[in-house]
Amino acid sequence: MKTMLLRCGVLAVMAAPLAMAGCQSNPRPGPTGVTRSDERIYGETRDPAADTVTLTDFSNRVSQALAMRISSIDEIKNSPTKVVVQLGGIDNRTRTPTNDYEQIRRRVFAGLVNSDYVRRYADIVESPEILDAQRARLVNNQGGGTAGRYDPNLVYVLQGYFGEQVRLGGGVSNYYLEMSLTNLNTGRMLFTETYDFKQVR
Repeated sequence: MKTMLLRCGVLAVMAAPLAMAGCQSNPRPGPTGVTRSDERIYGETRDPAADTVTLTDFSNRVSQALAMRISSIDEIKNSPTKVVVQLGGIDNRTRTPTNDYEQIRRRVFAGLVNSDYVRRYADIVESPEILDAQRARLVNNQGGGTAGRYDPNLVYVLQGYFGEQVRLGGGVSNYYLEMSLTNLNTGRMLFTETYDFKQVR
């Protein structure tokens, strides 16, 4: 009987550190190496910046919505000639790094360029500043640029504002992207659309 009790005591002492180690261990991190871009990794949503999976999906949805919105405007649809939609800047006022939020701009640009609806009525062009910088680099000329100059009556500038409302000490972020389309010559705004999503950390 004493022998049995002694064995049980030894087993209990040996098992205790293992049980404590199990309780104190952290959850396993996400997969390392290469993974799909639509998979979140461990701890990604706790970052102060907008998580990349949501940002990618959000950018795609905004791009599709803008393509439909632009192609439905009577002033653009009924123009005797194709108009020009020029992609302006997106002002980032969030904790998301510039390199991350720039993907919104690039995906919006790609979505409009590849949209059959938009291309029926408009040519999509980069901003003159970007085009002039490329021209100066290629021809080694730092003089005045001439790239992307169109009749201002036919040019509409698409620009945006990316904002963030922080709540619960940074635990919740409400992101919103405001996009507007403005005639370059008159300054008249054809539309302002707001798109949003929420991230809980």
